[in-house]
Amino acid sequence: MCIEREQNLQPFFFKERTINAIVYLDMVQQFLIPQINEDDEERNVYFMQDGAPPHYLTDVKDFLNDHFSGQWIGRDAPIAWSPRSPDPTPLDFFLWGFIKAIDYLPLLPASL
Repeated sequence: MCIEREQNLQPFFFKERTINAIVYLDMVQQFLIPQINEDDEERNVYFMQDGAPPHYLTDVKDFLNDHFSGQWIGRDAPIAWSPRSPDPTPLDFFLWGFIKAIDYLPLLPASL
């Protein structure tokens, strides 16, 4: 999920697939980057990812360094984010709780 000041990019869900570094890199290259570049290639974007192991393959980090030129946040990134930081990431702070609240809403009856 990408949270942006002007708009939110569409979420990408991996259905029935194990996420490894190759699958993750392919998603970033084929799905995320085209969405970011869709409206304006000069957009000033900071990319942030959590500490999941697939995010830290050398090929993934090299791609992020090339594409976001020092503007990505995470473990071993140009802008470090401690894996045990007491500060929640924006997704942890807002988004996942919001999605969970919607997902667990009681079903409405078909008729009264």
